[in-house]
Amino acid sequence: MRGGESECVVSLSDEEISSPIVHHPQDAILMDSLFQEIYQKKVKPGGRLIIDSSVIKPNAIKRDDITVYPIPATDISLELGAIQVGNMVLLGAYLALSNAVSVDAIDAFLDGKFIGTRHEKLISLNKQAMRRGSEYLSKNLS
Repeated sequence: MRGGESECVVSLSDEEISSPIVHHPQDAILMDSLFQEIYQKKVKPGGRLIIDSSVIKPNAIKRDDITVYPIPATDISLELGAIQVGNMVLLGAYLALSNAVSVDAIDAFLDGKFIGTRHEKLISLNKQAMRRGSEYLSKNLS
């Protein structure tokens, strides 16, 4: 998010996806306290919500029918030296929780997409942030 509300939906399936519209996701990642009330309501009962607990207080999530995973993504990204990689910290946590895609697959994607570009110098930092999020969830919350 850079200055306004932002929402992104990613649908993963082994089968054809007939519609990309998702009103009540099974899993969600929430990075901003301003919109936590709106987006926590969208998660399907029994679902999982990963929050950046550096900016969203876990007790702000009022649902008892979902599982909340607080990850201090902003704090971790600041430790790594770049607040911009907080999203990758949360992606790593999601990958550890869901096993939807392997960390190695994301590594390969980053290499294929950014090696040889002006963003190549950020590959290592993004990979490190993703691993830190995965490790944090695995060690603290699973």
